[in-house]
Amino acid sequence: MSVKELIRNNFSKSASSYDAYAQVQNLCARELAQRINIQYPGTILDVGCGTGNFSQLLRTKFAQAKITGVDISEEMIQHAKIRCKQDDIKFIVADAERMDCCERFDLITSNATMQWFEDLPEVLNKYKNMLEDQGMIIISLFGPQTFRELNVCLQSLWGTEDVIYSQRFLDQYAIEVIFKKFFQEVLVEKIVHKECFDNVWDMLCRIKYTGVRGNSFAGGSLWTPNRIKQLEDIYRDKFKRIEVTYEMFFCRGGK
Repeated sequence: MSVKELIRNNFSKSASSYDAYAQVQNLCARELAQRINIQYPGTILDVGCGTGNFSQLLRTKFAQAKITGVDISEEMIQHAKIRCKQDDIKFIVADAERMDCCERFDLITSNATMQWFEDLPEVLNKYKNMLEDQGMIIISLFGPQTFRELNVCLQSLWGTEDVIYSQRFLDQYAIEVIFKKFFQEVLVEKIVHKECFDNVWDMLCRIKYTGVRGNSFAGGSLWTPNRIKQLEDIYRDKFKRIEVTYEMFFCRGGK
């Protein structure tokens, strides 16, 4: 199974639980919405709209805009349609990396999605051509320090490297280079958010039920009670508490 198929399956399986566990993604959405200062965009594309939380924030901020949400998971789109049934938002099931779109948008935005894309430069070049003159792209995505504590502990537990898929996410410098290749007025801001859990099991549930499972969580049979206890012991020995880092980048580029 390819990484993209794994991601789609994970998010599809998590569609019904996502909103109850997606506190960090919702925080990221609120931070992103505050950074969208474009005035009165007529048309908006919400890439990786998921269950529609960020789409609703966009509707509140831009009451008159024509909003289109796209997501690779049909199950996520089904939840978005139910959630936003009063909000006059068009939802499409599609791979936003490969979709062909003849529409043009004043604003293309995305919350906590594009870190999963296979070829961000190619996508941003495509999105640039989908923007109206003076259009903007404003997105958030997670960086490679996300889940860094868990990665350290799993390396120790399993005796291997590159355990957590987030370690492959692009860093701030790489993102800035890509944005400057295609856009004017580039700005990339970083926020680091930390969250503590009572135990490792609660942390793993948060990860599982928001679909944020990389290749390290594909083998569910590995998570026996003894394994979880071993992981918790390592975690507390190395970090004294069950802490998770989320590295968030907020990026904007004008056409």
